[in-house]
Amino acid sequence: MRTFIPVYSIHHDPDIYPNPEIFDPNRFTSEEKRKRHPMSFLGFGDGPRNCIGLRFGQMQTRVGLVTLLRKYRFKFCSKTLNPMKFSIDNPILGPDGGLWLKIENI
Repeated sequence: MRTFIPVYSIHHDPDIYPNPEIFDPNRFTSEEKRKRHPMSFLGFGDGPRNCIGLRFGQMQTRVGLVTLLRKYRFKFCSKTLNPMKFSIDNPILGPDGGLWLKIENI
């Protein structure tokens, strides 16, 4: 039997994350993580079949972000939907109509 876990719905549940549409990095401090169920964030899955590249993926993402943010400035352009609307046609979470940004050298 196939089972679908609604990860987006879990990550946007106001009972787990107050104001789920607002980015708050403090949600991932050690203290905040202890306050909620360990399966309330499933960015890489969990259990015996979770992503084997979890730590490498997190480190690679950090390195990539630092590299980009040191050299470039990112801004919304006129095509960018604000607030963002997500595509309901795609099974993978993504913005409706794409994500349009202006990228400038610093």
